[in-house]
Amino acid sequence: MRGAENTLSFSSRQRSSLEPYFERKRGDIKPGAHRMQILLDALGATACLDIPSVLVAGTNGKGTVCAYLESMLRHHAFKTGLYTSPHLVDPTERMRIAGVPVSEAELRAALGEVEKIFPHCLPDATFFEITTAAAFLLFLKNEIEVLICEVGLGGRYDSTNVLSPLVSVLTSVGLDHTDLLGKTEQKIAFDKAFVSRRNRLFVVGKLSADAQEGVLSTVQRTGAHLIVAQNEVCKNSSPFGKEFLEQFSGRVQLNHLNLQTALVAFQAFSEQKKFAIKNDVLVQSIEAMRWPGRFDVRVFEGRTVVFEASHNSAGLTYFLQQWQQSEFANKECNILFASLGDKDWEKMIPLLSALGKKMILTTFSSQRALSAADLNAAARFSSNIHVEENLEQALALALNLDKAMPLIITGSIAFLGETMLRLQICPYAHVEKRVLP
Repeated sequence: MRGAENTLSFSSRQRSSLEPYFERKRGDIKPGAHRMQILLDALGATACLDIPSVLVAGTNGKGTVCAYLESMLRHHAFKTGLYTSPHLVDPTERMRIAGVPVSEAELRAALGEVEKIFPHCLPDATFFEITTAAAFLLFLKNEIEVLICEVGLGGRYDSTNVLSPLVSVLTSVGLDHTDLLGKTEQKIAFDKAFVSRRNRLFVVGKLSADAQEGVLSTVQRTGAHLIVAQNEVCKNSSPFGKEFLEQFSGRVQLNHLNLQTALVAFQAFSEQKKFAIKNDVLVQSIEAMRWPGRFDVRVFEGRTVVFEASHNSAGLTYFLQQWQQSEFANKECNILFASLGDKDWEKMIPLLSALGKKMILTTFSSQRALSAADLNAAARFSSNIHVEENLEQALALALNLDKAMPLIITGSIAFLGETMLRLQICPYAHVEKRVLP
């Protein structure tokens, strides 16, 4: 998506007063979706589990698929709730009603209700459990008609797996969070596929042979009906084949694999809810979809800046493929990069270095960010790499590079959010007010 220069900036806004809450120590992960049931029972909010839902898991692409589904459903006159994580700039981005982030007052009130009850019913409640309970409470109070929910981590034991989705989705499987989910794609896929439900549709994206084995092993246990998105769109009878997708060529933020997965999931949901898909409305919803920070093209002080939340090598590899198919193909560019230290940044930096004429490595305000020692070690990959530990100075250096070249700002989602805030760029510049269907 291409934003106008200086559109709806944060010039009158500071960091959210809720940000310290979302930056606090996360604590140990406590497995088991049953724990969320305890919180919802204490809140008197178990009715949120009756809201028709789509539950989306995956290593990469799950946020994008959620964004597509939300837009498709909202344009088909459903009042939508969308739950994703993490946020870019403001915690309210995590909970959206009819496409618009909730207000800070709404989120603060919901968090307050959860904070009152969890010490009595679930004293060791985790950060993610508290925020998820607050989100579900918000959705219930706002009387949404459908919930599109992104899984936090894995699938089997994630807090969001308390839902009973009409349709479940697995976008992709890669080697991430291996300390918690397993060291192979088969084991990771086995865990993530537990978002599927007996006798309900389970849509999967493009998976490796190992990941497919893991999915099949889980589906034998859950009894879900497996649908491979690519196989569906390739059928002669599919309304979402090559001809349908070609009409969106040229959109730089369009991810064909994720769009295919979202289309098949949307069709599955429409069959469950028994509503007709209107082709013209569907096209409009795809064209209107915005997912900030993902091949997100902006204009800042006369230069093109592309924000890309590639936080692991698998996501980055796909972005680089998209780059070579976009208007930027074969153009020289410069890069600003920062990563969390527990990601596979050693694989990412050589890929980026080969693309950019100049590359600046930096860090940001996260205890998990790459250390100075790591940055200096990474600089040895190429002579075109410069290390600047201070983010403000790194950003100034990057923006002073040749303005005729696009600047890619990529890496951790938290890093992108921090740079957007410093540049006074609003992720949701295209949204001015909540418009209900």
